[in-house]
Amino acid sequence: MSKKLLALDKTADYATLREWCITICSFVSKVYPEMSHMEKEISEAIEKIDKKQSMRYMRVLCKEMNWLVQDGYLPDSLMDKLNQILTEKFKYNLVDVAAAEKDEIQKILKRGRIRNDREYELVKNKEDEVYDDDSQFDYAESLRSLLGGYEMNR
Repeated sequence: MSKKLLALDKTADYATLREWCITICSFVSKVYPEMSHMEKEISEAIEKIDKKQSMRYMRVLCKEMNWLVQDGYLPDSLMDKLNQILTEKFKYNLVDVAAAEKDEIQKILKRGRIRNDREYELVKNKEDEVYDDDSQFDYAESLRSLLGGYEMNR
């Protein structure tokens, strides 16, 4: 995984992940005022996570926020603006996160096995993403094979 990203996944502290989520949520609420209810819901979720100080749940929320905006929700011009804000604030952005995840998946594929639940989630999410894309059938099959191997050894 790219060293730049891993502030968000492996080494980020709780406060950094929390601020990343708030930054994305605030941006979406500003550009789409009709989504302001989302900001309230995310704030409530963060409050619940804060009570437990659960790094695991904060990572999950962070990934959910990333998927929300990366899944074609924002037009390119707004994605560029969001990425600029993230880069200024965190020194990396969603493009860096996606590239690092792609690199990590390639390492897992090369190794031929998933080692832990975090890698499992990463591979599972990628498999879900490419599942219906006929042009990526072989890639999806490779991912499914990794997932099946990990599930059998759990």
